Amino acid sequence: MSKMKLKIFICHQFIFFFFLTFFGSISFAHEQDSLKMKLTDTLSKSKTRTSCFWVALGFGPSVTIKDEMPYALCAILNGEYLHHFFSARIIYAAGNPRIDYYAGNQVILPYEENFDTGVLYGYGAHNSLWFFNAAIGLAYTSVTKKKFYVKPGIPYDVFRVEASYGIGLPWQIQIFSKFTKYSAFGMGLSICGNVNKFQSFLNIIYALEVGLY
Repeated sequence: MSKMKLKIFICHQFIFFFFLTFFGSISFAHEQDSLKMKLTDTLSKSKTRTSCFWVALGFGPSVTIKDEMPYALCAILNGEYLHHFFSARIIYAAGNPRIDYYAGNQVILPYEENFDTGVLYGYGAHNSLWFFNAAIGLAYTSVTKKKFYVKPGIPYDVFRVEASYGIGLPWQIQIFSKFTKYSAFGMGLSICGNVNKFQSFLNIIYALEVGLY
């Protein structure tokens, strides 16, 4: 074999070895990335709990059919197993008393209140970061509302407070995210309603979530 042919042969072998090494390294890197992704998915699934418990504490506006209340306070105890969601909650909403003047007289108009405490059951789903659930149940419900009436001999309008108590149908939808995948804290939105024969109401709660999930 001449020196020229030997150089060409060595050059070809070098180029072949270079491409073999190059594509081999790409293939190996791809396999490593694939293995890392599979391992990450496995760890992520293992870290996504089948059962979790947390408390939501929050506040927000409340709305009834006839009035809007400036704030509502809410505490919700939540539990989820697989896709079964359980909840116990307390909600209190109130308006501000209003001062009016009639014929030179100062009159304090009473404020309305809504309260319910109950248990709910529904559907829940989550991954390592996001949580979603929807539920319905039964609740002890108290509604205090203004009622207008005309009192003989008084030249201005009079309001009195009428309180009603009974059973309502509470419902709620919650969606929130943890601050990180491994955090015990999160923030989210809870839409909580109550359907009753006295005065149905709706609360929009901005909540801090704390728990084991």
